[in-house]
Amino acid sequence: MNSKTDVALIYYVSTINKRINKNLIQRLNINEALNNIIEQPYAMRLYSYLLKGIVRIYLLKYKYYQNEVNALLNVLKFKDTLIIKNKKIEDAGYIIENYY
Repeated sequence: MNSKTDVALIYYVSTINKRINKNLIQRLNINEALNNIIEQPYAMRLYSYLLKGIVRIYLLKYKYYQNEVNALLNVLKFKDTLIIKNKKIEDAGYIIENYY
């Protein structure tokens, strides 16, 4: 993503309370976005909106990561026999490929 779309997505997240595509959120690199925001001369009010958007995106990324970890822990907790081999988790016909 380039810097203009990063800033647009961050501003959109900060002002709109609708659901946002998970892929857009996960593709956004927060460090690069912050560097792009700091380099540009914006008004202070716009900076506050952008920082609010950064915080919301960070929280969304954290929730996505937490849900993935909880799902993996549930798989590991409730399955009796697991064979971990070549990044595949196999159990009685269930195959989860490249979960990470």
